[in-house]
Amino acid sequence: MRLRKRLFDAWASLQGRPSRETLAVQEEMAALKGRFEAINLELDDARRVLITLRDRFADMDVDRSNDDALVSVLEKVAGPLSQLKKQAALMDSGREVTGRSVMALARQVSAAVEAMGLQPIGSTGSRMSFDAALVEPIAAGTSIEPGEQVEVVFIGYRYRGRIIRKAMAQRPGA
Repeated sequence: MRLRKRLFDAWASLQGRPSRETLAVQEEMAALKGRFEAINLELDDARRVLITLRDRFADMDVDRSNDDALVSVLEKVAGPLSQLKKQAALMDSGREVTGRSVMALARQVSAAVEAMGLQPIGSTGSRMSFDAALVEPIAAGTSIEPGEQVEVVFIGYRYRGRIIRKAMAQRPGA
């Protein structure tokens, strides 16, 4: 049997054909190649799933940190807001509420949000150079040149470099 196999392999070799052993190895390699490609596809799918999950987790982590920051701000303003509601209820029932008490509460709210990074742009009554990125004229249709001195009527706000509300200003003495 062994001799027959050797003769077959020798005859196949003379004719330029692969031997049985070579054919078996080639078949095994083809099967392994197919399996390798299937595993590679599964790995690519797993990578895509991993990236999706990582992105979702990152979004959840950002949402959680945003929630934590928001809760921190709300904790700081909840007391003053509660007091403001009380003042409003007193006014609605006909009792007199002083501007001083309302302003004290407004200052508490302002201090709380500024402590969290909200930065004022200008201050009411102060003068500053006009910059269209930070300030807008209070009167519609007013044209103010960049760098021209203006008086702040309503302060603006920025947060982490982003303009949340532009300051509103007018020409001094207007």
